[in-house]
This record gives sequence, structure tokens and C-alpha cells, in this order.
Amino acid sequence: MNLFSDDRGSELKELFFESALDLLQSLNQEGLRLERHPEDPEVVRGVRRAVHTLKGDSATCGYRELSSLAHELEDALTPELARSSPTPLAELVLKAADTFEDMLAAYRKGQTPPSGQELRAAIRELAGSAAGSPVKKANGVPSSESPASPSFAWTEYERLVITQAASTGNEILQVAAQVDPSCVMRSAAAQLVRNVLQEAGTILAMHPEDSSAAEVNRIEIALATRHAPNEIARKCRVPGVVSDVFILPWGE
Repeated sequence: MNLFSDDRGSELKELFFESALDLLQSLNQEGLRLERHPEDPEVVRGVRRAVHTLKGDSATCGYRELSSLAHELEDALTPELARSSPTPLAELVLKAADTFEDMLAAYRKGQTPPSGQELRAAIRELAGSAAGSPVKKANGVPSSESPASPSFAWTEYERLVITQAASTGNEILQVAAQVDPSCVMRSAAAQLVRNVLQEAGTILAMHPEDSSAAEVNRIEIALATRHAPNEIARKCRVPGVVSDVFILPWGE
């Protein structure tokens, strides 16, 4: 049930678009300032504030793709990264402003927004190069290589179920959703991921099995689905709940 009437919802979205255009203008201006002062922490924080506001406003209006992408950019906008990265952070900020503008234009016309995968890859490449760690891609879905990389350690019975599903022509994806460290209701995060993936296909196995566990850091699921990996990743990546998604097709 909607909390607002259709007229009220349209009015709020129109206000969002007006505000978002101001934020993009600010983002472009701050990006140019960042070119001149790449290591100034106040300039970096100014960029981060604009991205943070765009993230929250777009989430409120239900524009999850934009909110998710802004969330990833916000995490990368640190003075430490600006100092240590071999690639100027200003380039990333200006690229983000162009990408966000394209997404907003699509939303306003009622069209499907661009995926933003190019920007997402640039964000992770920048963060990975600054940390000295590689960036791994699984079937087009990027993910940072880390000690928390998924194991997909299915039991013998679970492997049998997955193999049987694959033998009937189903596309099997192994999905790992990393719970955002700032998420205070981890059991709710696990249930949310389960609900999203149940809508996208058939869950064949899930770790942990008990989605009410309070200390869940990552949810791993074997899924029979007809959806593409990037679409599954987009559905799973919820700002403030799921910070990263890793997908590996069964058998790879």
C-alpha cells in the first residue's frame, strides 16, 4: 500500500529531480575543484556530502540503481584514497556526474536506467589499485578480492540437488551477498536477500540456512534462474543492507 497518493508521489519525485540536478551541478563543480586540489580533505568531504545526499534522496524515491551506485562511490570518497591512488579521484567524480545525469534522465522519462557498470568497475579498480589488491570479475559482475571472498562450500546433498537442477537445463548461479557493515539488523538483511532471490528463481541451497542468525556477515545462495548475473546483482545490492555481490556460475 502506498503512503502517498499518486499525485503526492509525483510531486515528491519532481522535487527530487529538481534537487538532484542541483546536486549534479555541485558534484561537477567539486570535481573541478578536486582537479586543482586533489589532496585537500575538505574538497573530498564536499564531494562526499553531495553524493551522500543523492544516495539518500534517490533511495527514498525508489530509484535503487542510482542509490546503490552512489553508495559505492561514497564509500570510495576518502582523503586517504585521494592521496594514495595513482588515478586522480577527480576523474572518477566527473565520470560519476555524467553517469548519474544519464540515469536521472532515464528515470524522468520512465525508462530503464543505464546499468552504471562502467562507473562501478572504475570505482573498484581505483580502490583496488590504491590498496594494492586486484579486482576480480565473475561473469561480468565485479567484486573485490578479499579474505571474505565466498567459499560456496556446499554439502554433498546440496551439490547433488544443484547438479540435478543443472542437468534439467536450468541456469545455476552461485550468489554471495556481503552484508553492509553498517547494517544493524543482519537477520533482516539475510531474509531480504532470500526474498529477492526467491522472486528471481528457485533457491537450491543457502548458507546460513537460518536467516534469523544475528551475526550474519555474508549470505551464499545457489539459485536456479533465467535472469542474467548483472540483473541478479542489481536486485541484491540494497544500500545500507548489502554492500557487495559476487556471482559465479555453477561449474566455473
